Parts: sequence; C-alpha cells; structure tokens
Amino acid sequence: MPKVVSLTVCPPRGMTLLEIACAMALLTVGLLGLLQVTTTTFLVNDINREESLALEAARLKITEMQTVAFDSVFATYNATANRTFTVSSLSNGLGTIVFPKNGTTDLREDDGTKDLGLPHDLNGDGVIDANSHSLDYENLPFKIQISWTSLTGQRSLSFPTMLGRGSGI
Repeated sequence: MPKVVSLTVCPPRGMTLLEIACAMALLTVGLLGLLQVTTTTFLVNDINREESLALEAARLKITEMQTVAFDSVFATYNATANRTFTVSSLSNGLGTIVFPKNGTTDLREDDGTKDLGLPHDLNGDGVIDANSHSLDYENLPFKIQISWTSLTGQRSLSFPTMLGRGSGI
C-alpha cells in the first residue's frame, strides 16, 4: 500500500521584515503629524494669549483716558510724555496713542485716516474743515497701537475707538 503523505499548513509565526518596516513607516508619519499639530496648537495658544494681553492693555488705557475731563483728553494724551506707555505684560511691549492730526500737532477733521472714520465732523458744526479742533471737539477719534516682540517676531495690533462728550466710548 502506498504511503499517504499529508501536508499540513502551519500558521504563520510572526511578521516579515517588510511588514514591520511598513508598520514603522506608518507609525512614524502618524507621530510626526501629531507632533506638528501639538506644536502649532502651542504656538496659536501663545499668540492668542499675547493678543488678549494687548487688548487688555488698550482697554485699560481707554478706561484711564475716560477718567480725564473730556475737554482735556486731547491735550493730556497728545503730549509727548503721555502719548506712549509701556505694556509690561508683553515682551518689549509699547503702546502708542494716535490722534488724527494730518501731520500737525492739532486735532484735525480732514485727516483722512479711514480706520478712525475720517474725515469726520469733530466739533458738530456740520462742516469738515482743515482747522484745528484741539479745543472745540465733541467727538475724539483715536487709536491705541500696541507693539511687542513675540515668539513669531515683531507683532502689533491697533484698536481704533472714539470718545464723545457725555457718552463715554
């Protein structure tokens, strides 16, 4: 009687080197993507924190300006000593108050600074002119510019606003 040889297939034992290399490559790509997302998240978080600190510094300066008699706000904060201020919560933080002056030292309606809504009738006489309104303004547009050194380089934000007689901001 002939001998019957039976072949049994053994289950595979382990993975081939090629399968391991493919798995490692996929894992590496996934981990690098996760690292990039984490790094970007930390950077965006720092940028948002810095912008919040800049906004808070501008808000505090505007609040301070509101405590000054309205007729004196321009004269007080247009003075060289009061036009800039330190923002200690930001690296090399510096705040600047900018009024519409059209290249002069006087408050002007014809400045043309669009982000301040100019030209604009500042003294309420219904006419936009090239005269000084440093002493007779009813509306006082200005912006607070905050600049600082960030992890991403030099940054700045501008906060345009307007004070009005008896209306606060």
